[in-house]
Amino acid sequence: MVLFASALVACGQPQFAFTNFAGLIGGSGSRDGTWTNAWFAGPFSLTRDGADTMYLGDYYNNSIRMITPGSLVTTLAGGSPSYNRPDGVAMDSLGNLYVADQDNNDIRKITNGVVSVFAGTAGSGTLGTNDGTGAAAKFYKPTGLALDAGGNLYVADRYNHLIRKVTPGAVVTTLAGLGKAGGGGYPGTNDGVGSAARFNFPSCVTVDSATNLFVADTSNHTIRKMTPSGADWTVTTFAGAAGQSGTNDGVGIAARFNTPRGLAFDSAGNLFVADSNNHTIRMITPDGTVTTIAGSPGVTGSKGGTNGTARFSGPRGLLFDSAGNLFVTDTGNYRISKGVLLDGAGVPPAFVAVTAAGGLFNLQVTNYAPGSEVVIEVSSNLAAWSPVATNTAGSIDYSDSIAGEGPRFYRAYLKP
Repeated sequence: MVLFASALVACGQPQFAFTNFAGLIGGSGSRDGTWTNAWFAGPFSLTRDGADTMYLGDYYNNSIRMITPGSLVTTLAGGSPSYNRPDGVAMDSLGNLYVADQDNNDIRKITNGVVSVFAGTAGSGTLGTNDGTGAAAKFYKPTGLALDAGGNLYVADRYNHLIRKVTPGAVVTTLAGLGKAGGGGYPGTNDGVGSAARFNFPSCVTVDSATNLFVADTSNHTIRKMTPSGADWTVTTFAGAAGQSGTNDGVGIAARFNTPRGLAFDSAGNLFVADSNNHTIRMITPDGTVTTIAGSPGVTGSKGGTNGTARFSGPRGLLFDSAGNLFVTDTGNYRISKGVLLDGAGVPPAFVAVTAAGGLFNLQVTNYAPGSEVVIEVSSNLAAWSPVATNTAGSIDYSDSIAGEGPRFYRAYLKP
């Protein structure tokens, strides 16, 4: 039996109860199945369709995996030499899936199960920085992908230190950074317009509702922002300080990251960051305020829990579903972790007492504000919740038998 007793929402922070969604913790492999019967070997990036079915680049399995909302994992494509370290994935409104096939230096497209090379030329010997259409374009270990509302694809061209754009017609152009002929580029930290800007192994890109791009500039330990103005893109440092790793929360350049990778926006416009080497999930508000949402800086683990009590190992990819739940590719644990968005304001831990004795699990919540109503809910899967106790005055004393089949999760919150 597991208890999730969420803390109060602080500074507008959302509360997530994290648990294992798919994959056997510590079990590397390529097996399809449900929940812990499924195995991954390098789960990296995530995308989803309109039905909340997720698609995953399973890096070391050289395959693309599909995960239903019920956690059933199947292999969609790959598992053979057709892919070579697939990483970033993105799905357009027509259901076409795009894959950054990193070590083949190209972008693949999957339409109704049929795989084709969309941009670049497959093969490790075909790297480069060339702009052009389709096979005339060249990449060097592309990783992160993102799509805008017009179907334009944005690419973190990692080893070229570039951010590229691919139109629906497969026309590739370079938006920012400076590459070298034949492949590679000029790493750096410069803000600026277009080729005057510099990146250092950017690994992820995402786009907001105004078509601004945000880049996880991984080896600079920063989050960069790219703002369009006509054909030009202006690059600025949105959060973090170039070359300075750390764990500090703060505003803008006062914050610190350690090898940030995955990026995802929630419905409120907050940018979430998989801060990989800190083993945490960070949130950046639109004004640039950075806070640590989940995990403990520098502490690895695989524990479920609410926000800071959860533990991860090298998280890389992030994705929100239509209900606002947060999925994390917990790469070092070979699993997908699901953070269920909790309703209402949580009850502070100081007012929650938990004991287990005589075969009973006991949960007590004291009423710390006159007239306030506290609700305790139970779930077997962190998706469907049922109320089991409430109050309008005094405390709640709730008991449940420790014996029984399957896990039971509890949460306590103030009724809105």
